Amino acid sequence: MRRWKKIVLGFLLTSSLLAVAVVGWAWRRKVAEQRAQASFDSLLLPSQSQRVMPLVDTLEAAARDRLFLHSDIAPLWLLNAENPVQNGLLGPHHQRLEVVFQRAWQDERQPGRFHLRGLLRVARVITPVQGTVWLRQVREHHDLGYQHKGLRAYTAVGPFTFHTTQGVLHGTAALDWQINSQGQLNLFDTQVSPHPSRGFAFEGATSKARSNSRYSGPPT
Repeated sequence: MRRWKKIVLGFLLTSSLLAVAVVGWAWRRKVAEQRAQASFDSLLLPSQSQRVMPLVDTLEAAARDRLFLHSDIAPLWLLNAENPVQNGLLGPHHQRLEVVFQRAWQDERQPGRFHLRGLLRVARVITPVQGTVWLRQVREHHDLGYQHKGLRAYTAVGPFTFHTTQGVLHGTAALDWQINSQGQLNLFDTQVSPHPSRGFAFEGATSKARSNSRYSGPPT
C-alpha cells in the first residue's frame, strides 16, 4: 500500500475516533447536567420528580423497605399542631383545596404504603377523605451543607388514591423528610440547603363527580 493511502486511512481512523469521543463526551455531559438538575431541584411537582428519579441515586427496593421499617414516617402526614392543614389547588382555575389528615399508619405487609383518613375542603364544602399513598421511589440527598450537618434527608414519590363523597382523587404524592443524629423524623423544608424542598406535595386528577379536574398541592 502506498504511503499516501496509509496516511489517508490513518487520518480517517483518527477523525472517526475523535468524532466518537466528542459525541460520547457530549452525551456524558448531558447526562451529568440532567443528574445535577434532578439532584438539586426537589421543588418539582411530584410527577416531575417521578420522571427524574431514574436520573439520580435512588434506593433499591430492599434498602427502601428497610428505611420505612426502621423509620416509620406515618406521623409526618399529620404535620403538627401548629400547621395541620395541607394546602393545594384544584382544577384549571386553581381552586383552593385543603386536607387535614387525622389518622395515618403504615401498612404492616407493604412498607412505604400508608393509610390516611381525614377531612377535605373544596369550595367551602368539607367531606371525609380516606385512602392510601404508596411511596415506591426514595432518593437520599447528599451535600446538604454545613447548616444541616448530621441530617439525612430524603425525597419519596409514589401514587395515591383518596376516596371522598365527591369522587375519587388519584395521582402522585411526594414527601421530603429528614432524620437527625438522634433518629428524630421531621419534614425537610428549607431554602438554605442546596436541596430546597417542598415538605409535602401532591397532584393528580379526580374521577366520578369531577372527572375533568386537575389539582396539585405543594405546601404554603
